[in-house]
Amino acid sequence: MKRITYISAHVLTFCLIVICNIAFSQTTPDPGLNGPYTVLQQDYDLGDLAFDPPTFPDDVEVIGRVYYPSDMSSGPFPVLVFLHGRHETCYDPGNNSSNSSWPCSGGDEMIPSYQGYDYLAQKMASHGYIVISVSANAINATDNDVTDYGMRARGELVQHHLDLWNTYNTVGGGPFGTLFVGKLDLSRVGTMGHSRGGEGVVEHALLNIEQGSPYGVKAVLTLAPVDFARKTLVNIPLMNVAPYCDGDVSNLQGIHYYDDTRYLDPNDEAPKHSVLMMGANHNYYNTVWTPATFPAGSADDWDYEDWMGTDPYCSESVSGNGRLDPPTQQAALTAYLCAFFRRYVGEETQFAPILETDDVVPPVSSLLNSDQVFMSYHPANSKRLDVNRMTSTSCETENTLMGAAGQTGLVNYGICSGYCLSGGTAQEPHGSSGLSLSQLQIGWNSAADNYTNTLPDGFNDLTQFNALQFRAGVNFEDYTATADLNFSVQLIDSYGATATQTVSSHSSVLFAPPGTLNNTLPKLLHNTIKIDLASFTGIDMTSVSQIRFLFNQSAVGAIMISDIILSSANEVSFPPVANFSANVTETCTGQVTFTDNSVFSPDTWTWDFGDGTTSDVESPLHVYSENGVYTVKLVVENAAGADSITKYSYVTVNRPDAPFVNGDEVCPGEMAFLSATSGSAGLLSWYDSEAGGMVVATGGAYNPVVDNTTSWFVEEEVVGMQYSVGPPDNTFGSGGNFNSNDLRGIFFDAYDFFTLESVKVYSASAGNRTIEVLDGDGGNVIHSYTVYIGSGEQVVPLGFFIAPYSGYYLKVTGSLIDLFRINDGSPTYPYTVPGLVSLTGSNVAGQELDFYYYFFDWKVREKSCISLRAEVTAVVNPLPAVTVSDDVTITIGGSTILNASGGVTYTWSPSAGLSSSTVSNPVASPTETTLYTVTVTDENGCSDTASVLVTVVPVGIETIENERITISPNPATTSVKIIATEEILMTEVFSADGRKIALFRNESRRNIQEIEFKDLARGVYYLKVITVKNSGVKRIALE
Repeated sequence: MKRITYISAHVLTFCLIVICNIAFSQTTPDPGLNGPYTVLQQDYDLGDLAFDPPTFPDDVEVIGRVYYPSDMSSGPFPVLVFLHGRHETCYDPGNNSSNSSWPCSGGDEMIPSYQGYDYLAQKMASHGYIVISVSANAINATDNDVTDYGMRARGELVQHHLDLWNTYNTVGGGPFGTLFVGKLDLSRVGTMGHSRGGEGVVEHALLNIEQGSPYGVKAVLTLAPVDFARKTLVNIPLMNVAPYCDGDVSNLQGIHYYDDTRYLDPNDEAPKHSVLMMGANHNYYNTVWTPATFPAGSADDWDYEDWMGTDPYCSESVSGNGRLDPPTQQAALTAYLCAFFRRYVGEETQFAPILETDDVVPPVSSLLNSDQVFMSYHPANSKRLDVNRMTSTSCETENTLMGAAGQTGLVNYGICSGYCLSGGTAQEPHGSSGLSLSQLQIGWNSAADNYTNTLPDGFNDLTQFNALQFRAGVNFEDYTATADLNFSVQLIDSYGATATQTVSSHSSVLFAPPGTLNNTLPKLLHNTIKIDLASFTGIDMTSVSQIRFLFNQSAVGAIMISDIILSSANEVSFPPVANFSANVTETCTGQVTFTDNSVFSPDTWTWDFGDGTTSDVESPLHVYSENGVYTVKLVVENAAGADSITKYSYVTVNRPDAPFVNGDEVCPGEMAFLSATSGSAGLLSWYDSEAGGMVVATGGAYNPVVDNTTSWFVEEEVVGMQYSVGPPDNTFGSGGNFNSNDLRGIFFDAYDFFTLESVKVYSASAGNRTIEVLDGDGGNVIHSYTVYIGSGEQVVPLGFFIAPYSGYYLKVTGSLIDLFRINDGSPTYPYTVPGLVSLTGSNVAGQELDFYYYFFDWKVREKSCISLRAEVTAVVNPLPAVTVSDDVTITIGGSTILNASGGVTYTWSPSAGLSSSTVSNPVASPTETTLYTVTVTDENGCSDTASVLVTVVPVGIETIENERITISPNPATTSVKIIATEEILMTEVFSADGRKIALFRNESRRNIQEIEFKDLARGVYYLKVITVKNSGVKRIALE
């Protein structure tokens, strides 16, 4: 690794640094210089136990320090929040011994870790920022007792402080009165977290999104962070800082925040950055953790890893080491932190070249040379064209653009993921037993060796791009020399013209990584090499056909490569290239989830599933209702154009036959008796629609009450076969119960859907245990189940539904493990059910196949098959259309014929006075007024009713209903008034049995007559009103 002479920041704002006779010129303003504002600071302390984080068992302190411009008249100002990591919390000022209790007691004083970033906060505040550094000592005291090591609680603590400052900004209060009212711009917030605080600020950004983004988090910086939970953050610019000589987080796992999110979200417009600082350690970024600047708890953390002090590069004990002293390390962080936050929170775009590797010369204020700091940069989706993502072995022969990829003469060539070398895991920060960086391994020994990516038609015009970039690092295992490597990058146009640049002309990334500490150093680290396309001259940049790496500069070499990209400072636009996949292509359920894998950001999708149905959803779920082989087509479009892809005979549907069904015919309002018979002794489910819909019943019968003809659809779930996988018990090898930590488990791959029904364990102690399935060691939790496990051999029911995926991880999480594991090398991985599942190994680095953890005799059940649906119908026949004769009035002793029609049988009620009650036209001779109801039944057995009123009146007063005569009131008590349209002569009164009992003459000879009833009893009477023209009978009631 080359040494470069440092040029003083007091002399130059712009500088020229020469490496191997190649000039790199600094052209970017220095972000780390002091700003125009004078800075003030205040501490605030609301109590050691003032906040109760929702996910943490203990109350925590609300303590912090705020830094702000002395003149805030030009506010509001953007806001930064700093969160320190895990460190001891209290110390005895008498002897400087430290501990991790909280609150501090017995005369101990607090270790103020939050004050260790004063130098950063003061610098940013001088540029017009309000910076808040918060204390997290209470979380540090007990975070190892919770499963996420305090990650969520740290995020909740940051959000709580922002909530407080939102109050101080709006109405004031607390320790500041109205000082900060209107001075904070909480729509522009940046966060920095150190060590476990780094994971905390990532979790905070996700929490803020969960809560509807009340604060505008514009940038997140992770400083030497942990990544225990493997959280991913997209759509917010992120920068990770990796110190090469970190002795606390020696595997530099924070690089995963960059690696894991590069291609996670096709709509992610947030760039990613990662800074590798050679010679930096973990603690010196915090002045309270740095020896000689705080009396207790401070240390050079490299000594945690290299306690003998032997490494020639990272140990300060070795003469000529490569370590940065604390002032230099802090100056370096200041420069790059200022560039990051000023670019993305302050929107000062002049600092973009530092972050985007256009300017590889460190800012003078950083006190670094160009061989001491390296930047990785992943552009936003709209500002790049991915030539080869190298995400799978298929990328060895076909790149992301579906152009050819290949090599000539290379001694090593292949895609690698996981841990690619044979050393310690700390030597491969990009690696992991689960989710990891997929990278291309290349080795050469001849100047004729080369690696080529072909640009297919449609991607040959590079004029809208600024640079070709890729990440690379030296494979120190295959290349053991100490000289830096170099090779050529060549562009070839369609006419055969070539233009070539050497990597060393643009970057010193290909250095031989230093250090010799066993299992820790050297480290394989990817950094960005970016070559300005303007430097390729003499070719037609509108017709570039190939990108070739020529290994003609170093005689031999070995490197790892990732992320070959064409990048632009501006948004680029290409027509989409259509592609898709399906979660299954052979199905016995008919259910298929299609995933759009098109590139170049399509914004409309048209799917043709081959069964006559379509969809405009980006990644739809489709259910085939018929068996067959289906061709699927996808058309994608954006503003630049359209593309389509057809996959012929792509999906084969072979669902079991539909159940046998029996419907029913009923009348409206009756219960239908529907039945279905299983063909394979499976579970029958009744649905309310032909596809999808709601389950209305299960089993072989369904008896709904129906008013209209209705169909239901019955399908059968045929339960899959159960298999055993893994060792049937623990007798095949030796081992013992393990309870040291909860970091161990078993990796497995799922090739198809299945249910993990149970596992067998051997427990040394009884108690609750949490069994989890993750998408990798340290990945996202897919399933979690807490269950009481007794002592001895126990079968633990799980019921985890597992989808196809490579790299699942089954483990026990929590403080109680105490389960048996094999550790003698006797496991015979893989344990496999072909086409279904394979148990592939443990997570013991370097001894993955020697250990078998906890879970024996897995019972797995393949996915159920779903039959075609059978339609079963409840036919509702209509009621008969019943017609009857009109109501009729007869005199006592008279009769009339009743008529009904509309059916095949008739039943009249009551039967009194009828010649027959079961014919359609009986003779009715009632002695009193009677309402006859007929029930008519048709040929389908459906019945309806109708009624006829037969009114019986006395002889001689057959009713002449005359609407021109009215009587009121009716019912009456002692008198009534009769009104007619002509002159009334008299009114006769008859009893209900036809006797005339009174006559009232109308002496006035008018059309009105009033009658008083003096001696008549209560009951029904008939009044016959005789006028000069006619007469009419009215029925009245006396009460």
